[in-house]
Amino acid sequence: MLERLKTHLSYANVMATIAVFVALGGTSYAATKLARNSVGSTQIRAKAVGSSELKSRAVTSSKLRSGSVTASKLSTGARNSLRGPQGPVGPVGPTGPTGITFRAAVTSAGSLSAGNASGGGGRVGNGDYRVGFDRSMAGCVFTATLVRVPGGGTVDPPAGRITAAEDNGKIAVRTFDVDGTPRDLPFHVLAAC
Repeated sequence: MLERLKTHLSYANVMATIAVFVALGGTSYAATKLARNSVGSTQIRAKAVGSSELKSRAVTSSKLRSGSVTASKLSTGARNSLRGPQGPVGPVGPTGPTGITFRAAVTSAGSLSAGNASGGGGRVGNGDYRVGFDRSMAGCVFTATLVRVPGGGTVDPPAGRITAAEDNGKIAVRTFDVDGTPRDLPFHVLAAC
């Protein structure tokens, strides 16, 4: 038996066996020789202790700092259990005003092509238009866009610029070439009041 053991002995096997005994002996020494509560937060590396190393029920509410756990860190079930029962339905409130949208498609010549504009405007100068509706546009919000509108001298607008503003109850729309020169161009305009 001793002869068989000698044939398998090598320097690597002997050193590996010694290393195992030293490692086990060092752990046993640390477990038996460290004073109780001698390892604190300063001896533990950041993120070295996770939830798997904590004893069950080791962290209780009395050990948590006030405000350290927010509702977003709670599980959905925990958040739902904190909600009380739904109360009774309250009375129905008054109906608010509905948003009224005014719209118009205008040719480069200033004619109304589509929409609910009532007229009363048109082209007043080079690239300068007025669009009227059945009520004053004061206090409304506007948007205007250069678009293809059949009719007029220019049907498909080139790249350019457009502005919209309130002017004496109507919408003043101004259209420009890309270089800022006023030019008659077709457009759509919307007003929300």
